Amino acid sequence: MFSLLSLSKEQTEGLAFWRSGLRTLAENENVTIKASGLGQTDWNWTPQSMGSMVRDIIEIFGPNRTMFASNFPVDKAYNSFDAYYAAYEAAVADLSVDEQNDLFIGTADRVYRLGVTRG
Repeated sequence: MFSLLSLSKEQTEGLAFWRSGLRTLAENENVTIKASGLGQTDWNWTPQSMGSMVRDIIEIFGPNRTMFASNFPVDKAYNSFDAYYAAYEAAVADLSVDEQNDLFIGTADRVYRLGVTRG
């Protein structure tokens, strides 16, 4: 089981470096982020470990600049599509319906100009 409390010094420093880089990118209001491929960082991920990274991304960029995506077929090596989707849902269960909508479709719709949502 993955725990942020049991990370090695190198892993802890790596996550801190990753968060710092995200904060630097997020300073640019025109930058959005696609959360995907998180299974590649922890092959034995759990919804809790993935959820922690997802929440870091959302905290830094906000739901209106974050979009969820799969990294299939590559991520299939680490888990099923349904497992990834369920982990995303669990990570944001406490967010508002509007925030969840942004994460699952709204941000992608705006960024890629898909025209699948109204507004």
